[in-house]
Amino acid sequence: YAALKFPQYVSAVIALDIAPVTYTDKIVPFRETLHLLQSLAQREWESRKQIEHYIADKMPNFTPAEVKFLSKPFVRCDHTGKWFWKTNIQAMIAEMDNVVDFPVGDEIMYHGPS
Repeated sequence: YAALKFPQYVSAVIALDIAPVTYTDKIVPFRETLHLLQSLAQREWESRKQIEHYIADKMPNFTPAEVKFLSKPFVRCDHTGKWFWKTNIQAMIAEMDNVVDFPVGDEIMYHGPS
């Protein structure tokens, strides 16, 4: 986005697995998933396997690989044994409209080095 809007400030671009499209049809499923993930911190867990089973039960359309990917940043504190998110789930929920949006038209192209 920055390279398209402000190319004078960008010396090169590296694209990492992101499609420059708006995902408005995905807002509801993304929000539901994030709320489920956010709720994990309010529960007591014995193991990562238990967490993965819980997510799989709540979101049966997810593959085992997707469940592992989603739960990876949910970690146990070495000192307290409590589980917490290394990512800011609340910020992702709050900024969902911006996360799924790509407010640049198809006619705009980046012509610098990549």
